[in-house]
Amino acid sequence: MDISKLIFYSIILGAVIFLPSFALSGSSQKESAKYFSLSITANNQATILQNGNGSLSEIMKYRKQAYDYSNMVKIDDLNKRLPGLGYKYFSLFNAGLNLQIEGYLAEDNDKLIRGQLLVSRWGQWFMEHIDEIRKK
Repeated sequence: MDISKLIFYSIILGAVIFLPSFALSGSSQKESAKYFSLSITANNQATILQNGNGSLSEIMKYRKQAYDYSNMVKIDDLNKRLPGLGYKYFSLFNAGLNLQIEGYLAEDNDKLIRGQLLVSRWGQWFMEHIDEIRKK
């Protein structure tokens, strides 16, 4: 199994485990949990298409959707779940999606690749901290 599929399946598992208890918190945290989940789901859909026969425009439609959802998540809500989670989510996942979108629109492959690397680093960070996230 290649690394992108491994990270993809790991993030799905992490989101499923992470969100039920997180969603039981206050209403702001419920909203952040909802958009966190939607952003991961949209990005995972883009990854499925990327690993299959999806067109670049179709893939980027889901990346843009993931980015829009990620902008609705509050850093502080994620940091309440685990210190640093919100910062990593925004500095890696959100920023990576943004670079991919900018790279696609500007036809700048360097930005696209840098964005993919950031999102991959987010997946790695998330999996390294999954046990801590589950305990909270």
